[in-house]
Amino acid sequence: MAFVPGLPHFELDPELVLVVFLPPLLMFGAYFFVWDDFKRNLSGILLLAIGAVAFTTFAVGVAVHLVVPALPWAACFALGAVVSPPDTVAAKAVPERVALPRRLMVLLEGESLLNDAAGLVLFRFAMAAALSGVFSAPRALGSFALLAIGGGVVGVVAGFIIVRLLRALEDD
Repeated sequence: MAFVPGLPHFELDPELVLVVFLPPLLMFGAYFFVWDDFKRNLSGILLLAIGAVAFTTFAVGVAVHLVVPALPWAACFALGAVVSPPDTVAAKAVPERVALPRRLMVLLEGESLLNDAAGLVLFRFAMAAALSGVFSAPRALGSFALLAIGGGVVGVVAGFIIVRLLRALEDD
């Protein structure tokens, strides 16, 4: 829309995008997900959602710093955090077209539900380091654990309420 002549210029707040567009995509994926499979494969899902996103953030950050040495490390890692989580919609669409083993599909779909959160937290850490000039790994890990647990609790409560509301609407 930005390239269409005559349209007024407007800016979209990035926080609004995170609140308005991302949750419905994740809700769609979570609503049809088999949670028993999620629990059985939780370690693999977490390894992909957190470990792979952290590794990709680090690898992209190092690569960017090698290409543009003048760019501060924190900015390089911020860019890495932005591009590290795979696309949620793609993780749902690809297995529908390609016959993959069930466990692999569960891992991909489960990872796609959690990887955005990991990428956002890593991005915030990188931005805080860029703005303050200070980074503490123990403090970041503690903050990450707190955010993960708090986000999980909020997600479970919100999901429970939404499922109850949807069931109540279906009964009418």
